[in-house]
Amino acid sequence: MPDEEQIPPVSTGIFIGRDRVFRRGAQLVIDSPSRMPDWEVRRFRRTRIRYDDKAYFLARTTLLKKGLWRHVLEPWPEEPVDPPWIEITYGPAWIAERDAHEAAITARRRAIPFLWALWPFAGFLPSRAQAVLQDRYGINAHIAVERSLMIQYLVGAGLMALLMIATWTAIISARPLLVCIVALGVDALARRDALLREDPEPPGFYEWLWRLLPRPGRSKRR
Repeated sequence: MPDEEQIPPVSTGIFIGRDRVFRRGAQLVIDSPSRMPDWEVRRFRRTRIRYDDKAYFLARTTLLKKGLWRHVLEPWPEEPVDPPWIEITYGPAWIAERDAHEAAITARRRAIPFLWALWPFAGFLPSRAQAVLQDRYGINAHIAVERSLMIQYLVGAGLMALLMIATWTAIISARPLLVCIVALGVDALARRDALLREDPEPPGFYEWLWRLLPRPGRSKRR
């Protein structure tokens, strides 16, 4: 079995709440029942995680078995390329707050049985609305945007098929179809680029254009 999937003996490390923490060389390893949705493996604007007067970033997350995740943290570089997106202090207080928040999310999800069906469409909403849904229902904004892009691709493919029919038969006008295809394509390219750049607040449908527009008393958003 690969080393990453091995579960250490109970005597290894210390328990903080439901999490087990141990060191592996310079790495800090956390086995937890929580997926740590607020932690993301990123190349840029990483989350800085402080523990025992040292700083780390999340290098990878692995599912060891059902209900147990392994989070491998590497030391924070002395000269990082860019500043952290957020900074947390990992410890008993943070874990207690995390568990309470996840319990509240679970209760809200049970109150809305078909919430999963709304997930792909949440990615079309403005980033502020996505942040609210992520906080209240655990709908990850990046995943929601990815799924909304899949919907755009499917709709675009359907429109292209109609465009081909319109070109051959002239039953319907091709111009509106072409306009819709271009509009969907431009937005999809811009939002896909935001995901590749690991934008911490991925834009909703054409929100990237709104961000580019100059507004009085507010500097251009990067």
